[in-house]
Amino acid sequence: MITYGKAEPQKIKVWYSGTDTLYEGYNLCYDSDSITVDGFNAADTAITAATSSLARKRVVEKPAQGNCNSYAGVVAPESHGFVGPGEITIIPPGNVANVYMKLSCTINATYGTVTAGSYSMEGTGYWGEGTAKALQTINRSSTAGIVQAELMVGAPSGGYESITAAALTVGGAQTFMPYGVTDFAAAATPASDVTYSLTAGQFVGQKKLFRCLATMTTNDVVITATRSIVTAGVPAAAASKYYELDANGEYVEFRWNGTAWVAESTGTVES
Repeated sequence: MITYGKAEPQKIKVWYSGTDTLYEGYNLCYDSDSITVDGFNAADTAITAATSSLARKRVVEKPAQGNCNSYAGVVAPESHGFVGPGEITIIPPGNVANVYMKLSCTINATYGTVTAGSYSMEGTGYWGEGTAKALQTINRSSTAGIVQAELMVGAPSGGYESITAAALTVGGAQTFMPYGVTDFAAAATPASDVTYSLTAGQFVGQKKLFRCLATMTTNDVVITATRSIVTAGVPAAAASKYYELDANGEYVEFRWNGTAWVAESTGTVES
């Protein structure tokens, strides 16, 4: 809708299932995997994964590892200060809005991506739904705040996550997002190798990027695959193919081809 030369963004009503206080620009994701209420009636009928329900594109929650691939949009001005649970108004992808970010932004050059565990975009992931282009030059790197931005459309970006030093120090098997970008940005001395098993992809072309942005001392981050990883067209001899990350700047990016993970770029990663 155009009013006096001003383009009004599209807005939709959704049901926020959390209990936090929401502010304009907070990022939200659809609860499409573990909905416990449908938000359509006073009884809040419980539903399971086997239930057919429109609530899967109505109930929203704080971004997390399990939902960053189902980005919903940002809290609209009229729902600023709302305390959940209840019905709120959000601005979905494909619009310009005030977006909560914790990044130093340069107009038309900085991109933020929905971040697991946070209402603000705190890193840059893949292009697509869940990523926003800054339309304002402002430094929000120290304290998260609103930035005028364009909410991208297209295939899901998959989200972004940054693993804390505390989690890395513990070591052992850990859970990361199977899509999007995972950064190991904090220097740590893991008690043992930090391990993650990359299971079969969900769709052809699915990408997954792991980046080591700090030094891991004594032990490493070790990424393995339950399906053979293919490097330069040559299948791995066994499913135990692995990539070790321990130095600042090491990375590995995978693409699912429908049968196996293809390592598209491995940098200085050992394998």
